Amino acid sequence: MSFGALNYLWVFVTCIIVFSGCYLFQMKRQKQMLSWIRLDYWKFIIPEFSKNKFKSKWIFMGLGIFFVLIALIRPQWGEHEELIESKGMDIIFALDLSNSMLSEDVNPSRLERAQSMIKKTMTQLADDRVGVIGFAGRAFLAIPLTNDFDYVAEIVDTLAPSAIMEQGTEIGEAIDVAIKAFERGGSDNRKTSRAIVMISDGEDYGKNAIENAAKIKEFGAGFFTFSVGTTEGAPIPVRSENGILQTYKKDRGGKTVLSRTNPDLLSKIANSGGGKFFELTNIDDASYILSRQLASFHRDSTKEQRKITKIDRFQYFLALGIILLMISLTIGYQPIFRKIAIILLLM
Repeated sequence: MSFGALNYLWVFVTCIIVFSGCYLFQMKRQKQMLSWIRLDYWKFIIPEFSKNKFKSKWIFMGLGIFFVLIALIRPQWGEHEELIESKGMDIIFALDLSNSMLSEDVNPSRLERAQSMIKKTMTQLADDRVGVIGFAGRAFLAIPLTNDFDYVAEIVDTLAPSAIMEQGTEIGEAIDVAIKAFERGGSDNRKTSRAIVMISDGEDYGKNAIENAAKIKEFGAGFFTFSVGTTEGAPIPVRSENGILQTYKKDRGGKTVLSRTNPDLLSKIANSGGGKFFELTNIDDASYILSRQLASFHRDSTKEQRKITKIDRFQYFLALGIILLMISLTIGYQPIFRKIAIILLLM
């Protein structure tokens, strides 16, 4: 026999100690009363008084409480097998790692807000798999499809523009890498259970960005784009390895470069890929919107697990404990309590 709720063991021990203390106190009190008045006189004061009745009442009450407390810690014996089926989908986040994502027109920066949104969204996923692509002038698979969300969150925080030497925003290569990641991630052709989520500021996408996005529609995966940053723009900070601001990025003429988010382009890219466009203005709202969109996708069975679970038997102990407590109420000196207890036992 095992127990399924040993965290309540302290309640069991505490109640036993309290009950034992109350019983000893009553015994001591009875001895004091008997020392004041002889036992023969007690029969005239309380005609129904009986030492045996007193002990029987406490025995039934103690046993009743004991079995109720045993039920509390959920005794278990016997086993049965359950077949648990997991259903999920594959989601790849394409994260823009161009230098413009370091702009701080949103707090703390465009890149950090995008990273926070990815991590927040994962808290609302269950049996899905997640992968991450970093892209700028080139694209690379930073995290293959996995259901280890803690690992994903850890790696996402380390992604930065320094991971890609060639700057720019090459969306076509990012899409190719995402499609290959889907194909490597599973042997089946579960196109209705796949989605690409692109988070970017939409700047410096080149001429063929909209045309390249059509590949996603042809592949059959879901597609969402999120713009991060403001159209008013902000300079691109240049920091030391210690994170100390040194200057702002400048063009060839020595003027400070102002990076502006391009939501219109990201909207057109989403339409070309057969997807939807949203603005990442609030992390909680954006992750909620995305999770709701993903919830509408068909999810295929990813794996089946056989789980052996033990059978709870607390019902027997609880029923026995209640019966013993009811019996203890029938033993006493108050007829009204005795009648109520008898009625409850006969119900």
